[in-house]
Amino acid sequence: MVSEVDGKVAMALLSEVEKHVEQILDNQVARPLSFDNDPTEVVERASFCKEMIEQCELAEKKAPADNEVLLRSLILKAQIYGNWQKINSVRGTHKKAYECYENALKLVNDPATEADIRYRFALACRVLVIAGKDKVIENFEKVIQLVGADSELGIECAKELEKEKSRKDGCFIATAVYDSYNAPEVMTLRKFRDEVLLKTNYGRAVVKFYYMVSPPIAKFIFRKELLKKWSKLIMTEPIVRYLRKNKKGFE
Repeated sequence: MVSEVDGKVAMALLSEVEKHVEQILDNQVARPLSFDNDPTEVVERASFCKEMIEQCELAEKKAPADNEVLLRSLILKAQIYGNWQKINSVRGTHKKAYECYENALKLVNDPATEADIRYRFALACRVLVIAGKDKVIENFEKVIQLVGADSELGIECAKELEKEKSRKDGCFIATAVYDSYNAPEVMTLRKFRDEVLLKTNYGRAVVKFYYMVSPPIAKFIFRKELLKKWSKLIMTEPIVRYLRKNKKGFE
């Protein structure tokens, strides 16, 4: 059983983490992965995130049986992992962010708190490579059910839901390989899809088939560093090089 003092100490540790997270990460629940970031900035942010995760885990150890402490820690860790990028790779941080949200939802029993967590989860899923469009929609819809369609948060979620449903899907496999929806190579492939493939019946059929089969493949590749390297070597990089060399405007 956790003593009252231990619980207060754990909460004080988490309050300190929350203060630092607000200062450094602002309101960003997750950060799209990109190789274009300044390496110094990436290293500094990674060091900050590592330190904050360690503080959260210290609070959990101080009050291991306190669900309130664990829930608050999981929400903070989800945001921290969502913003943590190590140079040239996600290294599982997005997966951990996703798992923190899932575990937090298992602990919550208050509709308002669940709605808040699911709203953050939905926003994060837009950039978490391991998540996807279906998960974004699922969480926005659940928030509306919890708080009502006419509430302030419900209206906000309804707006975001419409935007999400109208958003074009991305290049799943390429995004998983390059760890970023906005990687230059992914943007080249997306441009080829939009400006070439989607303009013909055959091309649209190819894109439709790709959207059917690629999400599970992308999630599998995302977890395997060796597969990412081989996928780049034998699939995505040759295609990107060809497009940039032979198709004007795809540089």
